[in-house]
Amino acid sequence: MLSHPVLKDVYSPGTVQPTSGMPVGDVPSDIVLLLDNSGSMKTNDPQFLTSKAVTEFINQLDYSTRLGIVIFDQKVTLAYPLTEVSEQTRGEMLNSLDKINYRGLYTNSPDGLERAIYELKLHAREDTERFIVFLTDGIVDTGDKQKDITKVDWMRKELAADAADNNIKIFGIAFTDGADIQLIQSLAQQTNAEYFRAFTPDKISGIFNLIQERITRVREEARLAEIEANKPPPPPVIIEAPR
Repeated sequence: MLSHPVLKDVYSPGTVQPTSGMPVGDVPSDIVLLLDNSGSMKTNDPQFLTSKAVTEFINQLDYSTRLGIVIFDQKVTLAYPLTEVSEQTRGEMLNSLDKINYRGLYTNSPDGLERAIYELKLHAREDTERFIVFLTDGIVDTGDKQKDITKVDWMRKELAADAADNNIKIFGIAFTDGADIQLIQSLAQQTNAEYFRAFTPDKISGIFNLIQERITRVREEARLAEIEANKPPPPPVIIEAPR
């Protein structure tokens, strides 16, 4: 299990060598990427470095992994359903990133998170490690401030609890100082995951590498726990009574 999630302020891309391209025992993972497509992302990430970082992340997934992609702005789009990674599907997953255009009017991340959780609840395999990687550069914004307050509360309480009840860990990436870091922190902590902050787009790749590493560690810990649970009991100790 992950313990003591800590805010990471600055990471340089390429400093961590990802390991999740290698098979990890018999404990596969099901992952949904939850990505912000609002218009502010175009200002903060004009070169679409987020898509490049996600491409690297997808290219390093092993064949025991299933991946889905959800993007959100004023609406929520299942860009790619939860599907096993193969050479064919990997290409399809990468092509689905073309739907990220940073033209959205609002930031309806609560509905996006609900859809990501639903995708895992509906299609994740039994006995897998389940993850959501959530990236946003802003606060919840549906165009209705009162509705926003209600949705933030729903996200922080009910959606986080739903994820935790279904063994879904939410790794959060707060991109820029405009993101709601307290909300992202709360989601990560309630689901026994971690949260990160990237102030500039060139840091996103390094954070995705770190998340790859964390996912690999969770899977390895689950594998070792499974081995321990399946160990045969020790033979009984027979003590002969003196004659």
